[in-house]
Amino acid sequence: MKKILLNLILIFGSIIVCLYLLELFLIVSNIDSDKIERQFIKYIKQSNDFDMRGSYEFYENYKKKNPKAVMSISPAINPEFKISENRKIFVLSNVSNRENILCNENGYFATFMSDRYGFNNPDSEWEKKNINYLLIGDSHTHGYCVNENQNIAGNLRKITNGTTSLLNLGQGGNGPLKNYATLREYIGLINVKKILWIHSEGNDISDLYNELQNLILYQYFIDPEFNQELSLIQSKIDEQLLIKLNQEKIKYLIFLKQLEKEKKYIKYLKLHRLVRFKNKAFRLLKKNINPTINDQFINLKFKKIINLTKKIAKENRAEFYFIYLPSYHGYKEKIVNIGNENYEKIINLINDLNIPIIDLRKKILEDHYDPLSLIPFRTKGHFNETGYSLIASMIYEELKKVD
Repeated sequence: MKKILLNLILIFGSIIVCLYLLELFLIVSNIDSDKIERQFIKYIKQSNDFDMRGSYEFYENYKKKNPKAVMSISPAINPEFKISENRKIFVLSNVSNRENILCNENGYFATFMSDRYGFNNPDSEWEKKNINYLLIGDSHTHGYCVNENQNIAGNLRKITNGTTSLLNLGQGGNGPLKNYATLREYIGLINVKKILWIHSEGNDISDLYNELQNLILYQYFIDPEFNQELSLIQSKIDEQLLIKLNQEKIKYLIFLKQLEKEKKYIKYLKLHRLVRFKNKAFRLLKKNINPTINDQFINLKFKKIINLTKKIAKENRAEFYFIYLPSYHGYKEKIVNIGNENYEKIINLINDLNIPIIDLRKKILEDHYDPLSLIPFRTKGHFNETGYSLIASMIYEELKKVD
């Protein structure tokens, strides 16, 4: 019995020693950290004017200047709310008529004044009888991480000297199903000439898989008559989003207090780096073996949503344009592609549906002399001011050819 107990102690002791040796190896080698992330951090630390505050720290300070300012809440965090005993909604925009704080990738925290429905537009755009361009898409369309006048929509307004009416319904975290749901909810409020669907190469297809798991969003996919009538309940949406914002703030403050109490060595005793490495490996494995995101998924699910959007455009006598936007990072002056494995499949699918394509992947990554100059510090993130300006110019030039 003593021999068995001793063997068990040796086995468990050996396992524990091996785990801590692995933890030490990860700390010393830094093999589990993101190289592009390290390069980005290195560059921003070298920058003299980069605002190093965290989002909530900036938010608390900024509220002294504008007490009504809010943190922008993305639909990616799944903002489902119960607004009555028998009704639950999925919100597709931000708090309305408030200054929204976005993000910091270029050295400053970008902000925008939301319109009456919580989107990133001057509110006066909704008063115009006819809208020339209606933009739909994710964070790149929304305008992460630049101010409103420097995003794609803002640059299009500048290019046309304010003579073109334009609405931006893009939201951070949107995938194809949220894009389509947003169109279904708000297009009936306006007359639209051109719908510009901006497809983000890096994550739109994987976002769609996650969106289809949501019961409310799935109703848009299967029921052509489904509508939450979100435009009629914006005051209730604002109320719920402000509650959610406060809850997120409390969680963050609790997290900070825990960090203050927890000594650095305790973090390593908990095998912090090993756990992080395990989580990262599992996410990568899940991404690579997921059988649902394949050619059939694109040809059935994604194709159906594009077809449904084409139908909406036709019903509203609007032209539908598909804009393909590349995603990439930079590391040591080399371009790292993200999500480009589906490029040809998607382009072929859109061509088969006879939808006009503006292929910015080719224009940016093949034709532009220095693509890395279009992203923050040549490393990672969304586009910078130069990038958004160039994208808007490219879109406008392509649209002029068909006008």
